[in-house]
Amino acid sequence: AARSAGFEFVLATYGYGMKAYFDYLNSTGGVNGRPITTKASDAKGDVQTTLASFTQYSGQSDVIAITGLGRDTQMDPLLPKLASTGIAAISSPSSTTSGLPYNKWYFSFGEDYGGDVTATAQYLSEKDSSAKIGYVAFDSPATRSVASNLTKAVAGTGVSVVGKEFLPPTATDASQAISSLVHAGATWIAIGAATDPQFTSILQNAKVQNFDGNILAIAGGGEDSNFKLASTDKYKALRSFHSPSETNLPGVAKMVSEVDGAKPDKYYYSMGWALGEVIAKALTTCGSDCTRAGFRDALETTAFSDPYGLAASAIGFSDTCHQGFRSTFVYGWDGSKPVQEGSIDAYNKPPCGGS
Repeated sequence: AARSAGFEFVLATYGYGMKAYFDYLNSTGGVNGRPITTKASDAKGDVQTTLASFTQYSGQSDVIAITGLGRDTQMDPLLPKLASTGIAAISSPSSTTSGLPYNKWYFSFGEDYGGDVTATAQYLSEKDSSAKIGYVAFDSPATRSVASNLTKAVAGTGVSVVGKEFLPPTATDASQAISSLVHAGATWIAIGAATDPQFTSILQNAKVQNFDGNILAIAGGGEDSNFKLASTDKYKALRSFHSPSETNLPGVAKMVSEVDGAKPDKYYYSMGWALGEVIAKALTTCGSDCTRAGFRDALETTAFSDPYGLAASAIGFSDTCHQGFRSTFVYGWDGSKPVQEGSIDAYNKPPCGGS
């Protein structure tokens, strides 16, 4: 029988990348001589739809894992249900701090806000030791946690947080928030997380209000299209994986060459492809009679050096850290395209980093 994995595609690009890797793998014989099949639904950021989809998939015996998911507000209600159903959930493209660094049944292959705080604090303290940060994000427990932890992380470095603005998740106009941050004296606007309309409004209002400082997208905002919209060398973004447009990199060129159909152009596609690698490795380890519990155990032994070179460091999980990637790239704009400026370890202490 084919392997099945349930998906809740809250970000289609991510799901397409994962599915494309499975299609490529199936064309070469699958895993342990068997194909991987997928079942998909779109939770659209809604908690009740997420819970209903989880109940649907976890009740199907051929589904051995669920991935996709979305905001922390969707994932948090699921955490207590994972152990009772005995099924591993791998969140993407975001994570929830409630399940990290370790929850037996929860794994994250998304942007982890805890790690993003560490990376942001390190980057700004090295880039601009007197930076004054104005933080803006849609309102959620995770984004408020980022703002609070960022304030603590930069304490004593010379960097400071001078303002925090939280937008209703459905808001599309960020003009008042940006005005408040500009008047607070921000020299950096840090975007914690934003919907596409919010992101566009933040950039547009920064220009309208003659903000002449720098903008850093902590979560999201790293796609080529985001850089083109900003069109300034003062725009920076954390990007956890290389974009498919970076075909000058051998691993990226290899991935793109193996894609059947339309060629991808978003870095979330690369994240999905890389998660496909991890899932396939866990299935191989789990063996031909893989069970839900066996697959969960196998996920904890998947740490390896990303063979396509898509990530900033090794990808995979361990029996103490369930965050699947632990470093991030910093990208800037060279006038025509995003360019990598460096990489940062998102964790500087155990169990996910340090020594």
